[in-house]
Amino acid sequence: KELEGMKSRYAELEAQIAALKVENRGLKDENTKVKVEVEQQKQTNNQLTNENTQLTSKVNLGSLLKAYGIKADPVKGDKEKVTNKAKRVDKIKVCFTLSENKIAKAGNKLLYVRIEAPDGKVLSKDATDEIEVNGEKKQFSVKKEIMYENSQMDICIYYNKSDNFAKGQYNVQIYADNINIRGGSFSLK
Repeated sequence: KELEGMKSRYAELEAQIAALKVENRGLKDENTKVKVEVEQQKQTNNQLTNENTQLTSKVNLGSLLKAYGIKADPVKGDKEKVTNKAKRVDKIKVCFTLSENKIAKAGNKLLYVRIEAPDGKVLSKDATDEIEVNGEKKQFSVKKEIMYENSQMDICIYYNKSDNFAKGQYNVQIYADNINIRGGSFSLK
């Protein structure tokens, strides 16, 4: 009787083992299929992330402000008469036009002007007047806050004399959003 019970129990267990083997095979197949799908999804996600990064880069590049029509003039007096005589200069007037840019973020913007003297030194009232450009600290001469509304605007920024101006070639660079947006130069005799 016990032997019959054991044989019966053995047959049941063998049937369970066979069923579990079939189920296990199915689960292995399903697991392999899921792994393939996960890998494909990872590749798709990576591709979309790369495309998103590229599009973000293009939008950031397109949102940069652009300046044109730059004119840096050494001037004297309240009537701002242009002069090229170093000893007569009271201030440097830097005028330019910011172009229309519908992608750029509207709002308050800081514009920086960097004026480099013939000896390579930057004209500045304070040695701590610095901005970061491409990870590098750069001294600036003067800054101006504007309200940019995505439309073209004419701007003039003045650097008032803090010391006598030297004779020679001066280089002027304009920065917005910590990016050099344009440059120019002028000479004094």
